[in-house]
Amino acid sequence: MRRPAARRSEPARRSIRCGRRPGRQRWPPSSLATCAAPALRPPCPAPTPRGNTGGPTPSQGTIRRSGGGVLCSGRMRGPVHIFTEHPEHAEQLARVVQAQLARGDTPRARELVCIPDVAALGRALPEVEVLFSPSPPKISFAAAARLRLIQICGAGADHFLPLPDLPAAVEIAGMRGAMADDVAEHACMMLLALTRELPSFLRAQRDRKLVQRPVPRLRGTRLAILGLGAIGRSIAARARPFGVHVRGLRRAGTAGDLPIDVVGPAGLHELLGWCDAVVICLPRTRETEGFVDAAAIACLRDGAILVNVARGGLVDEGALLDRLRAGTLRAALDVFDEEPLVEDNPFYGIDGLIMTPHVAGYGTDYLERAAQLLLENVDRLDRGEPRRGLIDRELGY
Repeated sequence: MRRPAARRSEPARRSIRCGRRPGRQRWPPSSLATCAAPALRPPCPAPTPRGNTGGPTPSQGTIRRSGGGVLCSGRMRGPVHIFTEHPEHAEQLARVVQAQLARGDTPRARELVCIPDVAALGRALPEVEVLFSPSPPKISFAAAARLRLIQICGAGADHFLPLPDLPAAVEIAGMRGAMADDVAEHACMMLLALTRELPSFLRAQRDRKLVQRPVPRLRGTRLAILGLGAIGRSIAARARPFGVHVRGLRRAGTAGDLPIDVVGPAGLHELLGWCDAVVICLPRTRETEGFVDAAAIACLRDGAILVNVARGGLVDEGALLDRLRAGTLRAALDVFDEEPLVEDNPFYGIDGLIMTPHVAGYGTDYLERAAQLLLENVDRLDRGEPRRGLIDRELGY
């Protein structure tokens, strides 16, 4: 007698139910929820061979929510726990990771465990080996005896470090350098827009009062770049072909292989007094918090441009507001001390200012790149190879 055909599983988009709760909130506009996740194409389940009872074979694993509940099958080579502040976003990340696993001629698979909330993460910590999270919570990690890797979606870890009880052997990996091109394009766009006085033309267009007038050019501008990591280097590489004179600041105070003049932190005021525009792309650490203070902002000449594509907390916002209101400074801000921005934020409505909601590095394939780096680092763990994008826990980047 022929065995009846196996019943097909539900579509993949309904197969991951990671602890949904009623009344869930949406993420802010700059969040992961704004990026549509690709359809989940799991590389499993495979056809059930004759004589099999239907349970997972030795080469299969599961995607499940923490505490049980089989959701989808796949080859198992160690679990990856996924945590976000809202469970539906963990679902989204799981779909993206599964889509990346299914890519290529030889689809791979991992067991994915979705953790629905902070309390569940605390309970699951003793079994977690790899944690994938856009923003890990600041909780006690003392029970994380098996934890080997925390993979974050971003370049810096200032939002949750330091964690005094995080075991010393745990590695933290970010996306340092992965978004350098995106951020550099954003910074150069803002430099061009402010130099060519685009905001005033947009206001005139809105008011139907466009009038022809001469505008400045970018060539010959003196640009200071604070922070010469992958992002700062990418900005410098894009600015120099425009005929921009570039100088930089880095912690070491040396140029290394860079074809520009470089100063250390002690040369900040002199550098700001020299430049026509400054782009901030420093990490936020104990050393850099409040680095561009009121005294530094006072060094900028009238009409100068300040672009911040780094982190909130680096710039004295009060001193910056005073100069913007006085009309002696122009700025483009992608980051702020408090995010997301509230409606009564004092920066709203100021002429000569362009605001964006922390999107400089948030490309349309941001989640896919984060998932690719996660899977590469998990594979490197398996093979005993160094992980990519490791963050120095002492330095914070």
